[in-house]
Amino acid sequence: MYTVPLFAIRHKPTGNYLPRPLGRQGRGGSHLESVEPTGTKETRPRFFETERAAKVFLTGWLKGKVVRTSGYDSINGEYWEGLDVVPVPTRRADEMEIIEYCVDLYTR
Repeated sequence: MYTVPLFAIRHKPTGNYLPRPLGRQGRGGSHLESVEPTGTKETRPRFFETERAAKVFLTGWLKGKVVRTSGYDSINGEYWEGLDVVPVPTRRADEMEIIEYCVDLYTR
């Protein structure tokens, strides 16, 4: 038997979890809010293989939503694209926690 540790991010006041992003190639995680884990694809908790990976994601998530910006520079005639972070005031570090789960894998 092998034990595999997995980590999830939980909102302490509600007991809800941050779900897996369903965007293209797993993108869009910064736009998600915690949801009750009912078992559907949209509400299944996102699991991380290491605690460090969960902390890195949580740190970025707490900063806000990442949005693409673009524009046209009228001075030199160039088109530009970039990314901005839009803060979300309701996201608070003291309300979030990383939970470790252990999955037992049985071999024959």
